[in-house]
Amino acid sequence: WIKNNFSGSHRAIELKVSAPFHSSLMKNAADQLNNYLNKIEIQENLYPYIANVDAKEYLTGTSSTVIQNNLFTQVAGSVLWEQSFNLLEDNTICIEVGPGKVLSGLSKKINPSINVISLDKEESWNQIKDL
Repeated sequence: WIKNNFSGSHRAIELKVSAPFHSSLMKNAADQLNNYLNKIEIQENLYPYIANVDAKEYLTGTSSTVIQNNLFTQVAGSVLWEQSFNLLEDNTICIEVGPGKVLSGLSKKINPSINVISLDKEESWNQIKDL
């Protein structure tokens, strides 16, 4: 498998993660999320967004069906984080929602000019207010 997908030298690194996110091991969780999403009303988006499942920009007014499918797909599917992040303009401000700073750490390696504010501490909200 590796020889078919990568050329040149490479190495494998054990990732210290709390769950097997974005892998087929999350299929049950994805199905549960989809069942939940089917019970709530999802509206068309008011702002464009980049989906990390396919690294494409979805414009304002994207259908709720597409949004729901993107949310479902990313749970158990691989994501294109680097490709998605490369679509952002320099000096973009991003907000990382959730515990930790995994994505802000990755972002610095991809494009250090993008400012990522992680909402992992209460003082992070002050950074947003200052903007």
